[in-house]
Amino acid sequence: RSTSAASRRDLAMGRDCRRGSALHTSNRPWMPWIVLPPSAPPPLRTWNGDALPSDVTLSESVAAFLRLGGQRARLAEVDGTLCASLVAASFEAGDTVPLVERVDLILTTSHVLMRRRPLTGLSSILREDRISRQWAQTPVAQRDASVLFLQVLDAVVDGSTEVFDEVRARVGRLEEQMLVADPPLNRVQSELLALSRHLSSVRDGLIPLRGELREIIEFL
Repeated sequence: RSTSAASRRDLAMGRDCRRGSALHTSNRPWMPWIVLPPSAPPPLRTWNGDALPSDVTLSESVAAFLRLGGQRARLAEVDGTLCASLVAASFEAGDTVPLVERVDLILTTSHVLMRRRPLTGLSSILREDRISRQWAQTPVAQRDASVLFLQVLDAVVDGSTEVFDEVRARVGRLEEQMLVADPPLNRVQSELLALSRHLSSVRDGLIPLRGELREIIEFL
């Protein structure tokens, strides 16, 4: 895929939402990504809710991808643009249930566009400071939008894994309390164990997205 073709596609996808930093093309000639200078912040453009910011323009096909419903994670190449949609979750201190939000990612040659939509609350795993710290540890020659896309995806998956582990730990504590208080509650214990198994299945269905994404990136 030529850089010029990628540039034309990116203009249609909102490439003009740069942050004013000087950009140059990647030193990996087989990839169209634009490498940012060492002082540039992560090339991440975020917004909350369904309404697009005035400086972001999406093709109709990508907009249709964002309109898809359901809770299943999705990863697809739409008109030559890599898109992902998945659920992020986190626990805050004192929370009885996790905070859950829908995260949609769109990879352009210069930016990662990210839409966030709270479901039960705005997850805390995608704070700008966390992303900036990981970005700062990225080798200068690799600081492009494709690497940031992977970093954001990793943050979502890792945060959700932590939530699954916390839920299982809480289920285990509740099981112990019930067995001590009233041993005949074995039936409830069985149901809780089944819930824990379902959570494991959800996690197993989420984590492989990272491997699939890395394979796609290698061929872009």
